[in-house]
Amino acid sequence: MSATNVDQVLRYKGFDVEIKGVDGAPTQVDSSWISVTGGQVCIENVEATSSTSKQREYSPGKAYVSELTLSGYMTKSRKALLAWMQNSAKGTGDLRADVSITPVKVTGDKAPAHNYYDCLICRIKIPPANSGSSDPIKEVVVLRPTRYNDPA
Repeated sequence: MSATNVDQVLRYKGFDVEIKGVDGAPTQVDSSWISVTGGQVCIENVEATSSTSKQREYSPGKAYVSELTLSGYMTKSRKALLAWMQNSAKGTGDLRADVSITPVKVTGDKAPAHNYYDCLICRIKIPPANSGSSDPIKEVVVLRPTRYNDPA
């Protein structure tokens, strides 16, 4: 790749996470997450046997979205996520919310958002805090989206 083409490669310096649709919490954009993984659209393969040849055949089945894992250090500013966790723990309010992940380019411009609808909190991992420690606490939140839609 030549030096002039290297700058044309899409590079990111972070991403914003927006949580919408949580009862009692405003829509909030959070850029303090460190990493996000998963969230890809997968298509399961369905195995069937043909009646004439008795050979196994595979055909595309239903599409689904894999779990979305967000990790980062705990901050005070995640009011929408906290309200969503409290609703889930109490079994009150809406247990599902919409999540958008918007990559931020090196130039500061926003890339197209990845939208995940009707997400449900599956797991939350918060390590134990040590008494007297000033080390930041890293949390991991795993979401299960129902639907995925990229803007056309």
